[in-house]
Amino acid sequence: MESAINVAILGLALAAAASDLHRREIPDSLSLVLALIGVARLAAGGADWAATALLAMAVFAAGLMLFARGLIGGGDVKLLTALALALGPAPFPLFLLVTAVAGGVVALALAIRLRLVPAAGTAAVPFAVAIAAGVAVVTAMPAPVLGS
Repeated sequence: MESAINVAILGLALAAAASDLHRREIPDSLSLVLALIGVARLAAGGADWAATALLAMAVFAAGLMLFARGLIGGGDVKLLTALALALGPAPFPLFLLVTAVAGGVVALALAIRLRLVPAAGTAAVPFAVAIAAGVAVVTAMPAPVLGS
């Protein structure tokens, strides 16, 4: 069952990445479903309610500060907050590390593309691609780590 949930979380993250790549928009419905997966996991006793709630609030607050500075989009904030609920506290530091590194790679690739092909489009970084990379790493981890 846990592996099916991980596949669902990864599938939703990949759908968010695809949408962000093509439309530079992350559908709210994807974040909502991820948040609901997190709540269901909590209801099933898969994680500590207090720690998960604090994590989600901290991620949302940090995301709002980044959004206010124009560093990430609102869809990214909602997606990250939903993933805090869906993944839980245990894998979240690794998720953030992988996401940050992948974000740097995505930004560098975009910068190179814009330098080589100036008419290639916008400079907005599709950060959901990096987020999906972080999700891919942590959902590949053993089940006891995820959601605990």
